Formats: sequence, C-alpha cells, structure tokens
Amino acid sequence: MMRNILWKGHKLYSRLEVIFSTITAIIKCRAWHVKIGSGARVSGIFRIRTVPESQITLGDNFRADSISFDNPIGLSCPNQIQTFTNAACIQIGNDVGMSGVVISCTERIKIGNGVLLGANVRIFDSDFHPVNSQSRRYDRNNVCRAGIYIGDNCWIGAGSIILPGTHLKENVVVAANAVVKGEFGPNCIIAGVPAKTIKEL
Repeated sequence: MMRNILWKGHKLYSRLEVIFSTITAIIKCRAWHVKIGSGARVSGIFRIRTVPESQITLGDNFRADSISFDNPIGLSCPNQIQTFTNAACIQIGNDVGMSGVVISCTERIKIGNGVLLGANVRIFDSDFHPVNSQSRRYDRNNVCRAGIYIGDNCWIGAGSIILPGTHLKENVVVAANAVVKGEFGPNCIIAGVPAKTIKEL
C-alpha cells in the first residue's frame, strides 16, 4: 500500500518537474537566441549558451533528460550544449533524445533526425589545446578543429566520445564507451578505442 502511494507520488512529481523544466528550457533558449522546435520535453537541469553571432538550432520533439535517478545508467552531469566561437553552428534535427550529454562547438556540429545520444556522451569538434607540449596551456591558435556530422537514426552508446572530424552516415550504432574519429559508412556497428567497424547491419 505504502509503496503504491510513494510510486504515484513520484510519478506526479516527475510530471510536474518535466513541465517546469521544459518551460525553463524554452525561456533559456529564447534568451540565448536558440531556435527550438515544437514538442520539446526537458527534465532536470538544461544548460545552454551561445557566443554572439553563433547559432544553435534544436528540432521538433527534442528530448533532454538530466535526472540521474530516473536513468538506468546514471548521469555524470546535466545536458550541456554550448558554442565557443562566433562562427560556431550546432544543428540538431527532429526527434533527437539525449541524457547527460555535453556538446561543445567551435566550428560545426550537425546531428540528424531520430538520433539517440546515450547517457554521458561527449561531442567536441575541437581538441581545445594543441598537441605541442610547450604551447599546450596557452596557445589557442594551433588547435585541431573539424566539423562533426551524425546521420539520421544513429545511436550513440553511453559514455562514447565523438571527436573532431567524425562523420557518421545514417543508422550507425556506436557501442558504449567508444572513442570515435573519422568517417564511417551507413548501417554498421562501431566499437573500441579507437572505434572500428565490427559488424554490418
């Protein structure tokens, strides 16, 4: 009896939290000049920020869940989407879902329709520091930067890292904790560090 009451209370609280979180996220998007489509659903903290003149577009039916307790894998941080340069552009298609994901853009990151970004995925189009050890701490000019493209209906597994220059065609499945860099064709599973194709679908 008590368990049923607690469960119903939890479900009610979750619904109210989604309503509040979604309204707050839409207000944040408008304040930061982020375009967001219809049907958005956000739960928990949603962090978004744009450098002036940069662009972020979120498609219809966008989903962003940041509540660790409600995720079976657990989340290390809230969803976080941000640009770092005036020329940066992030485009996220329709029906995209993410949980505790960080997306940081200096050039261009494009995510297609129907993409699932698993818990604690990280997507960066810049190394943010040069490889040369003598200039690594202060030099921001000689840094590897390259755009990222994730095709329609890709599934990026939990804990994966998508590095600069990655290009995934449609229907690619990325195994959990993979470190991905390079171009991969459609309809395959990739896994490992560095990620390689392990199976065609």
